[in-house]
Amino acid sequence: GSEIEVGQRSQLSLSRQRSGSRIHVDRGRIIVQAAPQRTGSLHVVTDELQVAVQGTIFGVSHGTQGSRVAVVEGEVKVRAGRTHTRLQAGSQFASRNAVDASLESTVAWSRYASKYLAVLREYAQLKKRGNGLLAAMPRHSTRLLDLSPSGTLAYLAMPNVPAAIANAVETLRRLRARLGADTPAQPIATLETALPWLREMGGHLGTETVLTLGRAGSERVALLLAEVRQGATVPLRDALRDRLATLTHDGLPIVLVNAPAEAQPNQLSIWLREGLLAASNSPTVLAELETHLAGTTNPFTSSELHARLAAVYATGAAYLGGVDLHTGEFHIANADIESAVAQWQTAADRSSLTAVLHLAEGTNDAPFHLDRPAPIGALDFFSTGANSAAAAVVRDVNALLDAMLVKLPVAEHLRAHGGLDFLDDFAASFGGELAIGIDGPLLPTPSWLAIAEVYDDVRLNQAMQTLAQRINEIAALRGDDASASWSHDDSGRYPVHHLTIARDGIGSLSVRYAILNGYLIAAPNVQMIERARQTYASGVNLTTTAEFRNLLPTQTGVGFSAMAYARYADGLLAVLPTEDLDASQRAAIDKLRELVGPVFTGVYAEHDHVQLTLNSAGAVTPVELAILASVGLFGYGEDGT
Repeated sequence: GSEIEVGQRSQLSLSRQRSGSRIHVDRGRIIVQAAPQRTGSLHVVTDELQVAVQGTIFGVSHGTQGSRVAVVEGEVKVRAGRTHTRLQAGSQFASRNAVDASLESTVAWSRYASKYLAVLREYAQLKKRGNGLLAAMPRHSTRLLDLSPSGTLAYLAMPNVPAAIANAVETLRRLRARLGADTPAQPIATLETALPWLREMGGHLGTETVLTLGRAGSERVALLLAEVRQGATVPLRDALRDRLATLTHDGLPIVLVNAPAEAQPNQLSIWLREGLLAASNSPTVLAELETHLAGTTNPFTSSELHARLAAVYATGAAYLGGVDLHTGEFHIANADIESAVAQWQTAADRSSLTAVLHLAEGTNDAPFHLDRPAPIGALDFFSTGANSAAAAVVRDVNALLDAMLVKLPVAEHLRAHGGLDFLDDFAASFGGELAIGIDGPLLPTPSWLAIAEVYDDVRLNQAMQTLAQRINEIAALRGDDASASWSHDDSGRYPVHHLTIARDGIGSLSVRYAILNGYLIAAPNVQMIERARQTYASGVNLTTTAEFRNLLPTQTGVGFSAMAYARYADGLLAVLPTEDLDASQRAAIDKLRELVGPVFTGVYAEHDHVQLTLNSAGAVTPVELAILASVGLFGYGEDGT
């Protein structure tokens, strides 16, 4: 069902293999319209690279200067030596000295050139609309931060909100049209009626809007601050007055005041003065703001939260938030975290969320049982095609096991019948590295893979046997239907062990594992264990792919305390019901998938802080997709769901 166009003076050969069809390009250029493959993949190969696809449109050229792959629609996987790359529509890959050419020139010689060019233009427009959907220019001024109330406990700063909302709604409307929705979802219809007013507000406001939460004495207070463009104060007041006249206030009254002295309790007072909009539920907060504008010293400017937020402004703030977790409204009992500061930044094809938890002075151990950042060799068992992987390096395995088992009913039974002494064997057997992920199909049975560093394999196997014995002993004492078994198979090139725990009405847990190269490899079947072993031996794994490495944060050393990686769209679409979609809707889903890239999360635990970094690739980031979905990306059914 696939079609190959062959350029002049080209030479290729075709073959059928167990893994699928294979096209070897000796020289020249081809364009492939790959039909969906029932089994295996379609492979296009040159002397330097291999391209694997399931169904898409792409071009491959090969000559004296190297090889080049260009994708018109869909996605391909490219392997060149030890480099593994995923290419999506509108992108290309070149080896050696192959010159990057425009995508238009790649398809210009095709008999379907006009069709391909239309697809490329459509994709470019969609990507342009998605790029930096909520992007913001970095801001360095701390003017609004310095005006925050003295009792501020939480701070949120963002760019011009009304304009951002208006742009997001417009992009969402177009995406829904691409998905074949006839009418806008209820929240979108509501927002679209407000678009002209939102855009007008955005034209009056300056670059930043701030929301603070805190206390003034025993009173819970909130303050909204926004910069106002020069000369826009009067038209903004008129626009607000006109808008308020059309609203019905069922809850908190909203009132425009000429001065803080006019503000009253139990209402939201909006005060406009040249260059500034302030809105608060507290007359006390507005009166304090007036004194700060007059030049009195603001105690908040000498606080630790202010200092940490100001440090972010010094490097450029986008979406910024901070909260005092040690005192006041947001105190966390028994926590050693004093404050948290987070920032989200977006660019053309990448977004980054960074959160720093500042630990109380004197905290000696990193929280969450994590050790200091270090390389995690357990990740080397996951293949280049893994959908997800999460890993951590643990400081004290024994403490982690206690924390995991303390509230489980099975731990109570084990403690009451025979004890938990074998847990010491588990703790002494394992090292600090742990990893788990999905390395294969998600449905119908997840292809999970778990890796753990092992120091003593003999003691570990003894602990596994003891666990199975204790479960059977407890079942016999209680007259329960639970059962467990542990066995091993030495017939292969290495021993494979099998642990099964079953109970009627719940089902069974069946785990096979082998201990190789100092690691336990656990999976649903022996085939996955062997594939993981081969991946480790080859040195070509998930962490060597360009897609993974491009998402790694800079200036964080050579390892992690914990990390997670997921091909977000792949996992989401794998579980979405798409059987009833028509061809155009499926194409729209594919376009959306191309815009949403993989996500990397890293955790770095140090002696005085813990940093969390979330990087995502793609024109529409997961955060932006969540925002869009929250206002009706998937619409409403006829029953309102």
